[in-house]
Amino acid sequence: MYDRFECPLNTPWTSSYPNLRTKCYNQNVHSSPGLYGYWPLIDRKHQYWMQLVYYGTAAVATIEALFVRLALKPIVDLLVLGKNLPIIGDDETLASFDELWKEVSEAGELLGLTEELAKLPSLEELYI
Repeated sequence: MYDRFECPLNTPWTSSYPNLRTKCYNQNVHSSPGLYGYWPLIDRKHQYWMQLVYYGTAAVATIEALFVRLALKPIVDLLVLGKNLPIIGDDETLASFDELWKEVSEAGELLGLTEELAKLPSLEELYI
């Protein structure tokens, strides 16, 4: 596995590209996304590893797997740390998901995936 610091959304439009944001160094997560959606990941800060396997077509699957990774990793972090998952619908959880969704939406727009993002359910639909 090509071991590199992971810094999702570290693009010329969202950061001081090509330099990594300090947040990325502090998280100390290493990954090597594959062309067809395979995403191995090592979290050295929390001392665990995981593999995300997302089936799709070349290149598109990698982008889709990024969205899955952005949604799942915070949940896995909580589980690994032995913390309870937040209650869906409380104000703090809604704020966290809103912040995450904003990042995902901005990245999707930059990558020309606006139509695909529009097909996803809204947060309100997910909380029902």
